[in-house]
Amino acid sequence: MTFLGLDLSRDDSAPIEFYEFILGTEVWRYTTAATDQVLGVQTYTAAVIKRSDKELTGEITGKRLTITVAGYDPLVDKYKNAVPPEPMSVKVYRRHRNDVGFIVVWSGVVRSVNWANTTAALACEHIAMAVGRVGLYRFYQTLCSHIWGGPSCSVSSEDFKTTTVISSADSTSISCSTAQVDGYFKNGFARYGNDYRMITSSTISLIEVSFPFYEITPGETIDLYAGCDRLLGTCVEKFNNSINFGGCPYVPSQNVFIVGVE
Repeated sequence: MTFLGLDLSRDDSAPIEFYEFILGTEVWRYTTAATDQVLGVQTYTAAVIKRSDKELTGEITGKRLTITVAGYDPLVDKYKNAVPPEPMSVKVYRRHRNDVGFIVVWSGVVRSVNWANTTAALACEHIAMAVGRVGLYRFYQTLCSHIWGGPSCSVSSEDFKTTTVISSADSTSISCSTAQVDGYFKNGFARYGNDYRMITSSTISLIEVSFPFYEITPGETIDLYAGCDRLLGTCVEKFNNSINFGGCPYVPSQNVFIVGVE
């Protein structure tokens, strides 16, 4: 019997679902079945997991899904301190027991996690929502509108990276030898493993990050990337990249329609 035939059958229908979550190099695979299952070549672990019904709407904003897992599940630990810098992808597959055919029920990304008692609810949005947002990002402004290290900026972030050893860490404060002047890494970012945090301040021996890293071990290395305040002077003196500066530094500071022409 075909998958559709099984899905419509009153007697033979026995659907089970498979959930695959991917964040960087980490993967979690769960199934609603009572025992571990193999789908394709991957093994899915039996877990207490459920989802909301899919919304049937013609609007992209309606393609949302809520997946509920145990509050102690390792995958939701990634959201306890802050939302990961890269989105966690999720795919939901559906198959009938004792059948090899399956379909992709839903595909998207996890946007946030809410804890309630012993469970955690993952708010997910359809992949169509992520690719459907197109908007202007450049403005007529003094500050550079490019993403530092991006294609329009053209600065190689690796050329302004410092790898150092962590001496100690306490919440958002990380002691390490930066070998750079105070403020050099402010507005930059720190990379520890596959996790990133914005650097809010830096000295020659200490950096402050926006949120604590989930796990950090003294004696291991951390990568620090230079910060950019998006000013032309910084672009010239720090990165020698004025030719790609994306701002309008000579915009008049006074509105002639308000103060008149002097």
